[in-house]
Amino acid sequence: MLRITGLPIALVDDQQVVWEGEPGNSRVLVVIWTNKPYYNDYVGKNYTLPDNANVWVTAVPELKDFFKDSSANITTLRAEQLLGVPPHYGCTKFVELWVEPSDLFRPSPDPEIIDCEADLDFPTTSNRFLTFDDNMLIVEHDYAEGVDKQYTYMEWFNHRKEIIYSGDHPYPWTRLGYTYDWENPDSDVGLSEFVIIDGSTVGVHSITANDDYFSYHPKITHFIAKNTSMGLFTPQATP
Repeated sequence: MLRITGLPIALVDDQQVVWEGEPGNSRVLVVIWTNKPYYNDYVGKNYTLPDNANVWVTAVPELKDFFKDSSANITTLRAEQLLGVPPHYGCTKFVELWVEPSDLFRPSPDPEIIDCEADLDFPTTSNRFLTFDDNMLIVEHDYAEGVDKQYTYMEWFNHRKEIIYSGDHPYPWTRLGYTYDWENPDSDVGLSEFVIIDGSTVGVHSITANDDYFSYHPKITHFIAKNTSMGLFTPQATP
């Protein structure tokens, strides 16, 4: 079984992780880049995700730290590249959320969040100690059919592989627990990538407009979208 090491961050022992209370026994801080209004009325309060909403996030403060150490201007396009989303994605604000670690997983064949390693293959059925609980279901909306569907983890993962790299808005999903930085010629490893499972209750820590989120940076006056073209993305690994 192949394994990748050196993932950007683990959500237990990593000293970069921001905890709400006692480290290891409280919620962790993550961030989502969005243009949705769902969280607007819940700053300082808890919010329960809909049963078909699986939210893709990055650990705080990775994103800010990346640009803090960078000499480049911060643009909408560079943020899209680093976070592994299509250009012209339309996100306008960063929402920081407190999340129970037990409600998070890496979108990888090895979904553990507690280390900086990930297997590239699903566990074999011959090893009874490495199995997935088929009673733990993930619900997502099927936009093609207009209905919510339930999946086991492996079904969800394999279905996503079939649809994510094509269509009107393909994504460069690594399937390895980190975002695909599609600008950096030296390394495509972006930031940590986790998913909050549908139905989880999170705490809305803050909602910050794009410009204000990076206001500390000396080379930002406002986000500037740049025109670019993007063809189909192909996976970087084949679990």
